[in-house]
Amino acid sequence: MTQSKTFVDVSSQGHDGVVENGKIINDVTIMQLQKQAVMQARAGSDVVAPSDMMDGRVGALRDALDSEGFTDVSIIAYTAKYASAYYGPFRDALDSHPGFGDKKTYQQVRLTKRKVPSIS
Repeated sequence: MTQSKTFVDVSSQGHDGVVENGKIINDVTIMQLQKQAVMQARAGSDVVAPSDMMDGRVGALRDALDSEGFTDVSIIAYTAKYASAYYGPFRDALDSHPGFGDKKTYQQVRLTKRKVPSIS
C-alpha cells in the first residue's frame, strides 16, 4: 500500500507546511511529516510518498522510519512542485490557494532558458 502525504488538503492557509506568524516553518513541518510517515507505516503502508517540497524531508523521513524499525518501508518523493500558475486548477478544485504570500520560499521557481546556467 502506498500513501501520499501533504498538508495542503488539511491546511486552512493553503500552504504545504506548518504556518506560524505568517511564515512556513520547515523544521516543524518536517517533524510532522516524520510523525505521519511512522503512523502510516504502523497502519501497514509499504511506501510513503511525500508530495510537499520541504527541504530535507526524504532524509528525515528515512531516519524516522528506521528509528521505529520500519527499515523496509520505502519512500517515493514523486513530485517536483514549481511556484507557478500551473497548479491553479488543482488549487481551485481543493480551494487551497495560499492564504497569504506565495509558495516560492519552498517550491522550485521555474527557470527559463535565460536563467539556466550553461555547462561548458
